[in-house]
Order: sequence, then C-alpha cells, then structure tokens
Amino acid sequence: MAPPLPVVVKGSKLKLSALLLVCAALAALCAWLLALEQGRGTRVAVSCASVVFFSLGAILCVYLMCTKRPIARLDESGVTVRGYKGCPVAWCDIERVWKYEQRASFGYGINKAYYVCMTLRNPKNWRVNQNVAVKVAGAYCRAIGQGDMNVSTMFANIGADEIVAIIESHIGGVRLSDASGSVRGAATSDA
Repeated sequence: MAPPLPVVVKGSKLKLSALLLVCAALAALCAWLLALEQGRGTRVAVSCASVVFFSLGAILCVYLMCTKRPIARLDESGVTVRGYKGCPVAWCDIERVWKYEQRASFGYGINKAYYVCMTLRNPKNWRVNQNVAVKVAGAYCRAIGQGDMNVSTMFANIGADEIVAIIESHIGGVRLSDASGSVRGAATSDA
C-alpha cells in the first residue's frame, strides 16, 4: 500500500556526505599531484582541470545537502519535480510511469543509476513551457527511453521502486461500472 500523500523526495544526507568525501579526497589528491608536477606542460593542465572539477563536485554536494528544495514532491495536486516548469503535473496528465536503469561500466565494476520516468498525455503542450536546456535534455532522454519527464534517484532518500509504486497508485483514476454497464469515475482513461 502506498504511503499517504504528500511524499517528499529529498537528497539523502548519507549518500551526499559520502560523495562529498570522495570529491574532496580526489580534489586534494589532484592538488598534491599538481604540486609535484612543477610546470611540466599538459600534465599541469590536466591536474588543474581535475582540481577544479572535483572541487566543484564538492561544492555541489554541500549545496545539495543544505538546500531545502526537494527533488520531487508527490501530493494531492500531482507530481512536482525540481528543474521543470509547469509543475505540478496533475495525476490525470501522467499516462505511464516506470523505473529506468542506467548502467555505466568502470574499471572497478558496474555503477547503476535508477530513474523514475513518466510519459505525459499531452507532452507537446507541457514542453512549450520548458527552457532550452530542459528541452534539449528532454529530447535526449526520450530518445534513450526515459520518457517526457524523469527523476534520478541516485542520491534520493526514497528508492525508484517505491516512487513508481506511489505514482502508479494515483494515475488513471478508478473505473467503476454500475448496473447499466456505463463507466463512471473521477478520472477515467481511454487508453
């Protein structure tokens, strides 16, 4: 059974703290390697870029740990996802929801990232309100099978399976038929 609404999906402090430690350690390692280089061309440039990259990652982790804005919010009015305009998306506007697994192979193994993906009933009307970056990212996500709207649960406090179950329990409405055989309900779908 799905938990009562509202459900707030926040960043997991434990997961973000672990990522912060990794970024800080790698930034420090790259700074140490930069100090050892003593001006030897391209290795200095790579070390500088690495220090900047991992330092920005650490700053982003601190920001995500301190922000009050949730990753997503599921409430009576629908689904609100950080980064998308036109939210909340009403429950009746969500056609389908699923979990998408993205795998990335590294030297030490396979890393999996899970996404909650949604297909909307009128995606063209919804896309008009989005900024250019969201439109470009959305086109790529649709091309790889992530639907019109997606949420990464990699650093979330609630797993993708649980979020999908909550959304599935609220989309489409209830179909009831009376003695005459006609269908009645608040939000019936003609799928």
